Amino acid sequence: MHFRVHRRTLPMPVLFAFVLVAFFIWVAENIRTAAGAWLYPSQDDGWHMVPPTPV
Repeated sequence: MHFRVHRRTLPMPVLFAFVLVAFFIWVAENIRTAAGAWLYPSQDDGWHMVPPTPV
């Protein structure tokens, strides 16, 4: 996998790309739960971070 910054093309390992995608999804999920877009059953008492491990 390669990505481009201005005119320079740089390589990036695919595994690192997957980790970045997963991290940003996790951050977005925490923002949405903190904003009250939805709540998980364990968050009825109050908001807390979504664990990075599968529930």
